[in-house]
Amino acid sequence: MEKFNLDGIFSNKKFTIVISIFIAFVVWLFTAMVNDSSGSITIYNVPVTCDVRNTQAEQLSLDVVDMEPKTVAVTIRGPKYKIGLISNKDIVVSPVSMINVTNEGKYDIELIASLKSPKRDVYIDEIEPQFASFSFDSISTKTVTLIADTPNIKVDSGYVSDSAVCQPEKLFVSGPKQAIDKLDHVKLVVDVSANLNTSRTFEATPKFMSIDGFEMDASVFKYNDDIKFMVNVPVYKEKQIPLKFMYKNSSNHFNTDLLHATISPEYINIAGSPDVIDAINELNLGYIDMRELDIGKSFIFNVKVPSGCKNIDRIDAATLSFDCSNWKARNFSVSDVKLSNVPSDYDVTINSSVIKDVKFIGFSDAIDNLNASDITATVDLINVSIKEGKQIVPVSVETVNKDGVWAVGEYKCSITSKKNN
Repeated sequence: MEKFNLDGIFSNKKFTIVISIFIAFVVWLFTAMVNDSSGSITIYNVPVTCDVRNTQAEQLSLDVVDMEPKTVAVTIRGPKYKIGLISNKDIVVSPVSMINVTNEGKYDIELIASLKSPKRDVYIDEIEPQFASFSFDSISTKTVTLIADTPNIKVDSGYVSDSAVCQPEKLFVSGPKQAIDKLDHVKLVVDVSANLNTSRTFEATPKFMSIDGFEMDASVFKYNDDIKFMVNVPVYKEKQIPLKFMYKNSSNHFNTDLLHATISPEYINIAGSPDVIDAINELNLGYIDMRELDIGKSFIFNVKVPSGCKNIDRIDAATLSFDCSNWKARNFSVSDVKLSNVPSDYDVTINSSVIKDVKFIGFSDAIDNLNASDITATVDLINVSIKEGKQIVPVSVETVNKDGVWAVGEYKCSITSKKNN
């Protein structure tokens, strides 16, 4: 008798494949027969759900605001190999009916359980407890303001932050009427620590705050789940800049530095993006007209910061004043009024060659030494619309090579114009 050769048998690949499939089938059949025996298991912490849509409670504008218990134990029965794969996430537990819910209050309602995906030969045996207590209340709505809370956000030296901006700024909320009536605002809390030198946006956690300042249970409120709460912290570079002004209608030989004007305040703090702030060295308030600078006169200017900048000090006005203790006033009659820039197609004559009561202000020594011969009056027609006949035109009055004095007020005279043929 020949010796049995196992290696020879398995050297045949087709035979090996067939015998492998056969063995696998036998093993599967045996496993199925062993595990096909029925049994039961209890699954704990199955959540209780309550959907009032299309129910009498919804028609009465009622919703579940609380339930007890929130989870139950469910016993299921069926083939062991099937029920062994079922967890609390595969089971739905809800009230049998809400037909008896007719008003606000607490109701004990029987529970029913089912599988989210029904399985053949798997059954629900028992729910423990069988009843749950549901609290119903009227549903109300409110639009509330969102307020940023950034307790651990700071800025680097030389920078300043503006008021944080919530995104969104308001929130439409629904919930039990009693809770909605107590709700005052929603606080968006940024729970990170950071030192900033540029603007930045953070994710935030909403906290529902009551009228008396206490945090409320957020679970009782409903709002759009797609909303992502964000807080933007604007950060700007800060800089102190001096306030400046200029004079107009001043004689070329007049040294305005002698006036020693005082600006209050001298500086303001502004903030903005670094490229804008770095380009600003002073803030020009405007002009002082020397014709208005009289003894005891002060000037108030509106403070306007450049576009894109913040007025950190919130100073809206600056006052310009002068030490007038050594100033004097004196009136003169000015003669010999001259014409300037007369159009070539007109003959122009001055009807009043004397300007009376011209008021001069200046330092005491300069005023005392001022003579009528030191004063000139000129009618400059370059900006005058000439027409035939008489008309009233402005006269510019100033001194010749005299420092420390200036004319105050506006003066006019009459001229007659005739067009050349």
